[in-house]
Amino acid sequence: MTTTGPLGDVLRDGERTGLRYVRLLRHSPEKVWRALTESDGLRHWFPTDIVGERTVGGRLSLPFWPEGLELASTAEAIEGMGVDPGGYVSEGELRVRDPPRAFEFTWGMDGRADLTDLLRFERPRPQHRHRGWLARLPGRARRPPR
Repeated sequence: MTTTGPLGDVLRDGERTGLRYVRLLRHSPEKVWRALTESDGLRHWFPTDIVGERTVGGRLSLPFWPEGLELASTAEAIEGMGVDPGGYVSEGELRVRDPPRAFEFTWGMDGRADLTDLLRFERPRPQHRHRGWLARLPGRARRPPR
């Protein structure tokens, strides 16, 4: 079931819940790709850096930007896990890298599967009804079949 709101869609599949955002970005696909995948671009909009080898299956570290920890909700959420926010680094895995069309990775919290999300950023093909970039948070990550 999908519920559409002014900012995006809420996707429900059994016990899994996800979000889908569609945004029209008036920049070249290459510029958006850099904003999604490079530290200089991420710093302007994403709460963490993404550090690690950019190959499918590669392990990622997601350290919070210092200014991101200044947000009370971020620091409180990390402290709620019993972890020092100043030294906390999330972990993840690169799942899809198809420049400049798709980038997908997991974002884990404290090594707990119940707190590991899957994020996907995708530029639809020209024939798709969406003309912008799709940002999907399809819910909890599952290991892909090998």
